[in-house]
Amino acid sequence: MSTRSNILLKSANATDDWDDSLWFYRHYDGYPEGAMPLIAKFVKLVNDRKIRANPSQSGGWLIWLGMQEYDVAAPQDGNDLNISDWKVGAIEPTSAQHGDIDYRYTITLHEGWLENEFNRAEVVCEEVIRWVDDPEADYGYRTLDPPKYKVVDVSEYLQPKEPQVVQEAIDQLQARAEDGEEGAS
Repeated sequence: MSTRSNILLKSANATDDWDDSLWFYRHYDGYPEGAMPLIAKFVKLVNDRKIRANPSQSGGWLIWLGMQEYDVAAPQDGNDLNISDWKVGAIEPTSAQHGDIDYRYTITLHEGWLENEFNRAEVVCEEVIRWVDDPEADYGYRTLDPPKYKVVDVSEYLQPKEPQVVQEAIDQLQARAEDGEEGAS
């Protein structure tokens, strides 16, 4: 049976007037052990400033990583397209949250605008609880409408920035601050 999941990619800078978010769907292996290795690769790309930390410019990389997971090569032209499955990869864009998912991953992107600011991606995984024991209901279960969510700890899949890299950034900021103070006197 498929373990379905959604990935919501959203900007930390979103407002009521500007909702910068994209939804993605994963049909198979949506549980943390299956989905988090791909999500962790995406988070590393963001945190290492390899890709932009906004949904519009980084969302395609989730699809690309999903292609890599299915070992699908991007065609050079329409003539060498080898379609062996009905999906282009493990991740596909979708218009909203699906009703049959077991997990929802929310990736919040914080974009560092200045050279010395870090891009940062935060991941929250929630297990979708759709059923509760109810002896009065058919088969002893009833559907929750709306469903409830239970946060799942996925931190073991995410590698933190190496302390040396963080310390180097702190040292650079302190050196710049000291240079500014010396120049003012």
